[in-house]
Amino acid sequence: MDKLNICYVDPESSSKFTYYRNIKVAIKKRSKKFIEINSIELLNKKLKQASFKPDLILFGYGITNLGESNLSEIEKTDIPKGIFLNKEYTRLNEKLNWIKKNNFQIAFTVLEKEDEYSKISSTPFKRVNFAVDPKLFISRNKAYKYDISFSGVIREEQDSNIRLKVMNELFLDPYWYSKRVIFSSHLKDTVKEYRDRISLSKVTFSSTGPSDIIGTRYFEVMASGKSVLLCNYKKGIYDNLFKNNENVLMFEHPSEIKKLYENYIEDDKKRIKILNNAKEEILKNHTWDHRAKQVLEYMNDL
Repeated sequence: MDKLNICYVDPESSSKFTYYRNIKVAIKKRSKKFIEINSIELLNKKLKQASFKPDLILFGYGITNLGESNLSEIEKTDIPKGIFLNKEYTRLNEKLNWIKKNNFQIAFTVLEKEDEYSKISSTPFKRVNFAVDPKLFISRNKAYKYDISFSGVIREEQDSNIRLKVMNELFLDPYWYSKRVIFSSHLKDTVKEYRDRISLSKVTFSSTGPSDIIGTRYFEVMASGKSVLLCNYKKGIYDNLFKNNENVLMFEHPSEIKKLYENYIEDDKKRIKILNNAKEEILKNHTWDHRAKQVLEYMNDL
């Protein structure tokens, strides 16, 4: 695939949600020439000032992270456009209708709902999962401080409040009283604090997000080579991504966590095998460079 001249549009550079920057950097590394624009309103003006004409325009994750703001209209252009749909669990129809109205040639979602979104938006959707920059999550070889790390926020819409159910299981079963369990929020941690907590924990629990999104934490934990990923089982959600009891541990009910811990975590040989399998899978298939290559191959075919 020939390298392309790329215009990347994104108003946000989030310090908490590093995937905004990670995909942009990966795309830039694979481009021939690259221009970054942080406002839809300035798009045409900046394109006229650019020293080259882009082969494509790619709109980043920040565009559809709306909060209370509204989506801006895009001036007409003959340059093919693609977009990363973000936060699919908020104002979805509004976002899909905006994509349709602005005649995008292609769009990307982390959810296995390409056909549904394609039909609503009249735009071809492709599934492109989140990923990880493995260099950021290399283990520092520190001794474990925790047996289980629980990072995240409690949201009722996340698989019937699965995070609260797991918390209750860890609090109510006396088995866990002697274990070192830590609860934290990635929204309050710095990136370094969050990364170090993963490496210091034998197990890190992560659940599917709203709309069953498989968040970046899955890939970050697996990349560490130090912490085993524990997650809720959802039929079909992890197909072609992860393998239960091989590179992650899955449970259907929180009461199963105790048995999983006894069988796979307290057995060092099994635990290390899962860790090695997980890291190998990440390096082989789930870095941001893999995602950038995937996206640009799709767009190169437009």
